[in-house]
Amino acid sequence: MIINYFKSLAQISFARIIFLFILLSAGIAASVLTSENFREQSRQDWLAQAEEEAQRLTSNFAYSLDFANAPIQTITNLFNSSGNVSGDESTRTVDYLSDKQTGLPPPSMGFLTVPRDANSDDELQGWIVTYTTEEDGILMQGSDASAGDPTRSTIAAALSSPDTILIGPAFDQASGSYISLAASTVANKMQSGVVISLLDYRTILDEFNARQIPPGMSLRLEAAFSIADNTVPSEFVYGKAEAPTATLSTLSTSSDFLNTQLNFHWDFSNEFMNGAESPLAMFSLYGGILTTILLTLFLGALFALSARAD
Repeated sequence: MIINYFKSLAQISFARIIFLFILLSAGIAASVLTSENFREQSRQDWLAQAEEEAQRLTSNFAYSLDFANAPIQTITNLFNSSGNVSGDESTRTVDYLSDKQTGLPPPSMGFLTVPRDANSDDELQGWIVTYTTEEDGILMQGSDASAGDPTRSTIAAALSSPDTILIGPAFDQASGSYISLAASTVANKMQSGVVISLLDYRTILDEFNARQIPPGMSLRLEAAFSIADNTVPSEFVYGKAEAPTATLSTLSTSSDFLNTQLNFHWDFSNEFMNGAESPLAMFSLYGGILTTILLTLFLGALFALSARAD
């Protein structure tokens, strides 16, 4: 049947064969062009949704960081407004704040003071952890928190900017996660010192990921810290510098947090919002090509019948 059809085309005039060829070519080209237009429109819509989500989550995370940093502000106010703050009072306040901070890890905090000579009452070297929520690590009870960097430089920066909460440069732990120290000076009638809080980026962001970031979207966080008018070169405190291999698009946003500029790199894969591909684009491509072929075959048959009749 197919062989007979193509034999009958030999009876069609050359002009009509050219017409069928042009019709077939134009139909296929129109189908491809229409499909690409649908695909590009779908991609632009997908990118617009991605950008909207990136901006929304950047604002949400900035709020989460402010919320995570609220305990140090509260403890600072407690010390500054009291005649004397005991260890129990400080611990009860931190425990209360921890109960209020749903969705965030318990605050890790310490109050540091300069040690004094037992006989002369003269100030000695170092900053000793007097009150703490931690049993080990940087804020272990009785340890000298200024023995190494970046704790020492963060304390120095806080002392140079009293009544201001500062974020120190990030440093990696043995676990591979990055943390920063937030520091603020305090003083009342009986006490003076520095309040320190730990910000564990992995802990905060893992919780944020689980609660708010949709499938197909991931975050890499880059931070640039300004200490004593010096900006530390930016570094990735969460995730790697390179985007995951499945990434289709990366959108970057930024936000200021105290003395730190945070650069958010949001990576989007095909899982986000069911991907950028449009079913309509595929339908218009294959449907258009099939319709063009069928129409060309139909007209060819009509031309062949007409030629036979002549």
